[in-house]
Amino acid sequence: MSKYDVHIYAVVRVCVKGINAQDYLDAIKKVEESIDLHRVLDRDYVECYTEYAEDVESYLVDEYENGKIRNTRVYDRHYNLID
Repeated sequence: MSKYDVHIYAVVRVCVKGINAQDYLDAIKKVEESIDLHRVLDRDYVECYTEYAEDVESYLVDEYENGKIRNTRVYDRHYNLID
């Protein structure tokens, strides 16, 4: 039996409220320029609302042999191998 590390690329919804902007695109740009997603996803950060968006984009699977990665494969959300 082999050992594997499985990385799930899950979609997370982040709601940033109360952005003053000229229009929709300006609001998006202001949030992108001001938000640190690494910090937002920290459990202790409370300035934004975050939740799992019920969506997985893909999976990366590392196969190990003798403690080293032997092979890495990427699969889409439907478990189809991506070349």
